[in-house]
Amino acid sequence: MVCCRWMRWLHLYHSVSFISQDYLKTRLVWPLTVIYNARMNLLARLLADSDEPLYSLADKVGFSYSTNLIRAFRRFKGVTPMEYRKAIRG
Repeated sequence: MVCCRWMRWLHLYHSVSFISQDYLKTRLVWPLTVIYNARMNLLARLLADSDEPLYSLADKVGFSYSTNLIRAFRRFKGVTPMEYRKAIRG
């Protein structure tokens, strides 16, 4: 049902802020928070599974600069991406 309601709103060309507010009311979380968490979880999986350099992973998860990625990941996990990679791999 929620999906159908969202599709109706999109067809009516409601503003992004209107849709975000309604999403917050129904899910109790901002849509950008959901996207941010998904990006950080994807990065954590990529760090654990691949040997790619950080700048390459930053591009894959949608960050223009690896410095922004490092800052965001530290806020999310409490450690830098390289510290996380070392801890996961032992």
